[in-house]
Amino acid sequence: KNDPNGILWKKLMHPDKKTPASILLKRGPVLFETSHDNEQTEQEAEFVLLTHGCIIAVVVPPEEQTQSQRHTKRVVRKFERAIEWKNLVCVAPNEDEDWAWEMVIRGGKGQERITFVAASERQQEAWLKAMETVLVQHHMHDQSSPKDLGWQYRLVHQPGFTFAVTGVEDELGFSSATLRTHDKHNGYVPLHYAVRLG
Repeated sequence: KNDPNGILWKKLMHPDKKTPASILLKRGPVLFETSHDNEQTEQEAEFVLLTHGCIIAVVVPPEEQTQSQRHTKRVVRKFERAIEWKNLVCVAPNEDEDWAWEMVIRGGKGQERITFVAASERQQEAWLKAMETVLVQHHMHDQSSPKDLGWQYRLVHQPGFTFAVTGVEDELGFSSATLRTHDKHNGYVPLHYAVRLG
């Protein structure tokens, strides 16, 4: 009853009357990686992308399933985690692992990094594109979110653009073609951001 994740899940799925209901935008299988006390765990999970946040449901291994669950033909999942977009620091591709991306979450004990791995590069790109769309839209409608030039690249890291906006070098790397690519937000290339924000 007092589980913060359970309360957050209810808030995402059944908000108060003043908040519009959260809409399911995308869902699909991923590997969900976490680390606790320097111990890394990797679990099969379903990632559910909503307008106000996301939900992670992990696959229950057969040895942990009840007798009735073992006899179903469905994949048995259990609720693991709910995340509100207001607690998200950023989303970025993970360059250390193929087809992976990371979410950095703000919490009571500082920041936490969660890694997800898709089944292919194409699926990773689809997840990142879907997340960029929902996060940019969510923050555009959030009156308390800062909207300074290039804010989208602080939230959703993109090769070349995030470095130009933040001045902080990351592991994303970028090609010379990236430097000539105009973005959809302002029609700028990374150099435009670097000069305007420099």
